[in-house]
Amino acid sequence: MVEEDVILKLKQGWFLLGKKYQTKAKELFKTWYTQHLKSKIKERLEHLNKNLNFEIPEYKIMDLGYRWGSCTKDGVLNFNWKIAMAPISVLDYIIIHEVTHLKEHTHNERFWKEVQRLMPNYIEKKAWLKDNGHDLFI
Repeated sequence: MVEEDVILKLKQGWFLLGKKYQTKAKELFKTWYTQHLKSKIKERLEHLNKNLNFEIPEYKIMDLGYRWGSCTKDGVLNFNWKIAMAPISVLDYIIIHEVTHLKEHTHNERFWKEVQRLMPNYIEKKAWLKDNGHDLFI
């Protein structure tokens, strides 16, 4: 296969995008990150569950604008595809934040105490998002 025919591929830490697909680059990257994040969230939920022992919820990957995640009243977690570009520890914070919403729906004191119990260093992850979240774009 000629590299200019490659749709989108990650190779040795670099993305390859064929010339004829460059006009669709944004859409292709968004699709790639969405698919990558779907399996990464599953992996991280299973990993976190080993220590935290919670019921693994249904989740979706979507464009949430400026929100990193959300939790529906039906207990479905939604994650912004852009967090696929964040460090794993920040991804874990976002997952823990949303999983905590399954028990505590608002950002009250009980909510933040539970997040801290599950991830004692969550404040630095939250700060990372505030300082760097604007860089998670294509």
